Amino acid sequence: MKKIYSLLIVLLALVSLQTKAQNICSSGFATQFLNGSTVKFNPFVTDSPLVLHYWNIAQLGGNFYDFSQSVSPTITFPTGTFIAKHNIYRYNPNGVFICTDSSLQTITIAQGACVFSAYYNGNSNLSTNPEHSYYNFTNYLSISDSIRWTYGDGTSSYAYHGLHTFANPGIYNVCLRIIKRNANGTLSNCISEYCRLDTITPPTCNLQAFFTNSTDSIPAPATIQFTNQTVNFNPTDSITWSFGDGTPNSYSVNPFHIYTTPGVYTVCIRVKRSTTLAGTPACVREFCKQILITGPPACNLVANFTWYRDSLPNVAANTIHFINTSAPVASGDSIRWTFGDGSTSNQLNPVHVYAQAGTYNVCLRIIKKINGVLTNCISEKCYPV
Repeated sequence: MKKIYSLLIVLLALVSLQTKAQNICSSGFATQFLNGSTVKFNPFVTDSPLVLHYWNIAQLGGNFYDFSQSVSPTITFPTGTFIAKHNIYRYNPNGVFICTDSSLQTITIAQGACVFSAYYNGNSNLSTNPEHSYYNFTNYLSISDSIRWTYGDGTSSYAYHGLHTFANPGIYNVCLRIIKRNANGTLSNCISEYCRLDTITPPTCNLQAFFTNSTDSIPAPATIQFTNQTVNFNPTDSITWSFGDGTPNSYSVNPFHIYTTPGVYTVCIRVKRSTTLAGTPACVREFCKQILITGPPACNLVANFTWYRDSLPNVAANTIHFINTSAPVASGDSIRWTFGDGSTSNQLNPVHVYAQAGTYNVCLRIIKKINGVLTNCISEKCYPV
C-alpha cells in the first residue's frame, strides 16, 4: 500500500510539471481594438527575454500584410479579414531551447473604419540655409483628402509634401493633419494628425581663411599669384583681397597682383558666408600675412669684348670674330652689337664681315633683365677696330 501511495505522488508531480511546461509555452493571445481599425495584440506569456515572439499577419487567402517581433505589437489594418499567427520560442537562462507553440486568430475590419495614420519625415541642410523638406508618408491617403501642414511659426501649407524656410532659429512644433473625404467630396469625421518638434539652429561658422602665394621675395616690379586655400570654402561665399599697397581690392578667387616698388606688404584675404536666418550674423573669417618685395640688385655689370680677324683659306677677307667677355652676363640679358658700318647683332659672340677695309667703332651694349623685365642696369663698351 505504501508503494502504491508513493507511485501516485510521482505521477501527480509529472502531471503538474507537464501542465506547467504547457503554460510557459502557451502562444495564446487576446486582441484589443483601440479603434475601428487599430488592434493591440496581448500574449498570455510575456516573460522576455527567455521567450521570443513572432507575429505574422496575412490577409485572408494568404497574402502577406505585416510582421513583428514585439512582445505586444499594435497594428493598423485596412478594411478586410486577416489571419494573425503568434509563434513563441522559450529558452532557459543558459540559452538552451525548451519548447515552442503557435496559435491563430481571425481579425475583421469593418467597411468604413478610419484606417489611416498621418505621418511624415524630413531633412534639412542648415550649413547653408534654414530650409526644411517634409515628406508625407501617410498610409491609405487619397489625392482628394484634405492635407494641412502647420510649421509652428504662424505659417501653414496645403501641399502634399511640405517645403518650408524658417526665418529664425528656435524649436517649432510641425504638424501634418489629414481629413478623409467621403465619396461625395465632403469632409468626414476620419481625422489623423502627427506632430513633431524640430529644432532650427543657425549654421556653424566653420570657415578657416588661408592663402598661399607664388613667392615671398622678388625684385620689383613683381607679379605675384595668390591662391585661395580657405577650408570649407563654398563657391557662393564672397571673397575680398587687400594687397597692402593702396591699390583697389580684388574679388577674384585666385588673383594676380603687380608690385611696382620694393617694400614689405601686408596681404589679407577676407571670406564671408551670409545666412537668411534673422538675427544670425554672417560667418566671416580673415587671414593676413606679410610678403617682401625687394629692390633691384646692385649693378655690377661690366661690358667688354675682344676680337680677331679670320685668316683661314676660303674665308671672306675682313671677317672679324667678336668674343663677349662681359661679366656677369646671364642668358636672358639684352645684348646688342653695333659694328660701325650700320650693321647690328644680338648674338653673344657674333662673326661679322666688313665689305671694305677701314677703321670702325664697334660697341657692345648689355642691359640686365630680372624675371624677363629690363632693368636700369646698363653697361656699354666701344673699341676702334
